[in-house]
Amino acid sequence: KFGFFLHKFILKPLFHGAVDLSSGSLDLGLAYKIYMIALGVFCTNAINILAGVNGLEAGQVYVIACAIITMSAIELNRAAQWDIDYNVSGATKNHLFAVTLMLPFATTTLALLKDNWFPAKIFVGDTFTNYAGMSLAVVAILAHFPIMLMLLMLPQLVNFFLSIPQLFGLWPCPRHRLPSYDPQTGLLHASRLNDRNSSFVQTKLAH
Repeated sequence: KFGFFLHKFILKPLFHGAVDLSSGSLDLGLAYKIYMIALGVFCTNAINILAGVNGLEAGQVYVIACAIITMSAIELNRAAQWDIDYNVSGATKNHLFAVTLMLPFATTTLALLKDNWFPAKIFVGDTFTNYAGMSLAVVAILAHFPIMLMLLMLPQLVNFFLSIPQLFGLWPCPRHRLPSYDPQTGLLHASRLNDRNSSFVQTKLAH
């Protein structure tokens, strides 16, 4: 009974697995839609979570945008041949769409980066980080390379996995994890948490 319930109400709605033999594609159904929603949420927060350090917000977005432009430009020639061989028209349009949207996005981000670089004259805040993250997600979704975007955002993924214990309350989270500025040396020092003196850690160890 449980196997029937699992197949009928969970596996089949999520992965109905319609295969298109002409294009070699697999329809993941509802699971793909859930992944697209999660991608949009992740991209906006992944850019925003690293905000506060001069040039980091605009800098990481500019690097990712340039990587998307380069990848799409390389794939355009291959996509054109794919369209001819398999009589489809989507591949070229997808990469043209990505280049068309990312070129002005990258150039305006570069102009912003000039004044956001240390010492910053402009602080972008949530307005830019949410817009930038969603722009990257929209391009990846509509141009059909969401997995490639995750590879380009590998540092953000690593930061997310390292933060999971703090996000779920398994490990104490400092009020702000940004580095502190030492005016005597002019250097930035990483924020640290004294685990031995933390009442949170002692309570967790006691239980």
